[in-house]
Amino acid sequence: MADGHSNRAAGATIAGFDYQFDHAIVQILDARASDRFEVEGKEDLDFFGDSSKRAIQVKYHESGKYTGPKGLRDPLVMMLKDFDQADSWQYVLHLRFGSGEVPERLSLGDLRTALVRRDRELGEEVRDHPEWDDALLLEFSKRLTIARGSTFESQQHDVIQRLKMTFSCSEDEARILHLPRARDFVRTKARQSDIAARGVTKPELTSALSVVDRLYGLWHSDKAGAESFLRTQIALLKRMQYSDRKKHRAILLRPKMEELDLVVELCEVLTASYLAGLSNAKPWLLAIDAEKSFMTNLKIRLIRDEIAFNDGYEEISLSTTALRRPPVLHVKANSRISDASYALKVITLGSLSSYSHTGGRVARLIDASGGVPYDLGDSFATQTMHLVDFNQENINRIVGEIL
Repeated sequence: MADGHSNRAAGATIAGFDYQFDHAIVQILDARASDRFEVEGKEDLDFFGDSSKRAIQVKYHESGKYTGPKGLRDPLVMMLKDFDQADSWQYVLHLRFGSGEVPERLSLGDLRTALVRRDRELGEEVRDHPEWDDALLLEFSKRLTIARGSTFESQQHDVIQRLKMTFSCSEDEARILHLPRARDFVRTKARQSDIAARGVTKPELTSALSVVDRLYGLWHSDKAGAESFLRTQIALLKRMQYSDRKKHRAILLRPKMEELDLVVELCEVLTASYLAGLSNAKPWLLAIDAEKSFMTNLKIRLIRDEIAFNDGYEEISLSTTALRRPPVLHVKANSRISDASYALKVITLGSLSSYSHTGGRVARLIDASGGVPYDLGDSFATQTMHLVDFNQENINRIVGEIL
């Protein structure tokens, strides 16, 4: 039961992130070229127009019911902490509840109600932040608008239609090719440590999505079949030099427990490819977001199959230095590898994050995690390709054909 609850919670969290990113994409694509946005500024998304400033906070509670102002206490407190009566900011609370009637405005009385909570120790109701007087709350209520958010699917549809119009492409192409890249663009902006780097305009977004080496590639204007799309992905990965053994390359996976055999097969393929290369080849790095038992069973299988791997001693105490250390090679007269101290790097997602934040870098990253939020720093990968809606069997096939 605990695992099921954890999985549902993780799924809701991921959906909440994507809902926030999708709303940002809609706002940016609907804006004028001169308008500017800041991701994760005062709020989730800040808007700077020619004569107005707007701070937008997005909350997604599809499984929840709106029952009154008290349910908005946390986001309201976050906004009020930054509120200054002397500035000209307008505020928007973009809310999605599964049920209940969400109001468009909050009165002074509603704000007072929202700030009252029951103190369990005292056994009575107390008012949070009594320093916020009625004059401040009244002014805030005048500047606050509540936007009733649509469902996840409806908002995603809106994003797809805007991408379709912007790039004059088919709906399938907008959904499968452009949507993941647009979300990744906004996600990357949100992760920037320098607030100045979180800024974006509509021309910047559309330009970033139009760069050839960041697209999945243009394919059939009509709906493509699964096999056609698969072949397109393989061709594009080859064109983007994911086949280059001299480059540091990595794969990010989020496999299911029952896919252990397939992940072992992938490790075997990656290992064989490396050992068939020249002495200047680089081993693949495979980072996995999975339960500890999955990682333990995977490494046991690799040891049994005599696949030498480097995990930076993560089971004991991760050493990013050891992880970066190149394998010791035995090389034939023709410079081909005959043996190596290890032929593959296998680590957890947590270790990958530590590796990236201590200077670890790759030239090519295949993100087949299915949209897991993670922080790998600002420049971990020179180029990233997202494999969307592929099962582990197809991921193995794609990787196998580019080696």
